[in-house]
Amino acid sequence: MKQGKPLQKGTKRALAASLSDSRRQVMRLLLLGLLGAALALFPLIAKAEETLAISAIPPPPVVAPPVAAAPPGDIPAPGPAAPVAMPGVQDVIKAQLIAIRTRDAAAAHALMTPDSHTAKDDSKTFFSKMRFTQRALYNHEDYTFLENQSTGDVSLQKVRINDHYGAPVMVIYRLERQASGHWLIDSYTILETDAQPI
Repeated sequence: MKQGKPLQKGTKRALAASLSDSRRQVMRLLLLGLLGAALALFPLIAKAEETLAISAIPPPPVVAPPVAAAPPGDIPAPGPAAPVAMPGVQDVIKAQLIAIRTRDAAAAHALMTPDSHTAKDDSKTFFSKMRFTQRALYNHEDYTFLENQSTGDVSLQKVRINDHYGAPVMVIYRLERQASGHWLIDSYTILETDAQPI
């Protein structure tokens, strides 16, 4: 096996110079690449700084329009307060019928007077009784308000109800006005339509 001849001194220098030139070329290319990347990022950095500067500016204060001052001694009297509308008899019945349709026992039970609560126990018992003994009311599809008789704090309201089988019944609601002024349902009676309701 032949061994290679040792490199001459001149060849070593040429090789070292060649390697040094290659390193310089690589370094030059790296620097040019970094410079190009910096130049490409410059507009983005400038835009970000501009956005930060704009967001740091507080919004202008909101100034209310000037209010003309009343002349001294001429203080306007406050207007009459708008009356608070109390739910009427039919509103209370409608609310209970909606609660029954949506199977909201607590809401339907809450529209009964306190005296009827003790008679019908809690909302679950109230709803269970209605489901099994007052099916027309429990399964009603639509209703029509008929005549109403009111005397003082008691009101009787007739309502024609159709269940989902198409059978009409008459329901007579007895409502009482509470101390707060609100009407609540005290009781109701379900009659066949061919019976004389009152």
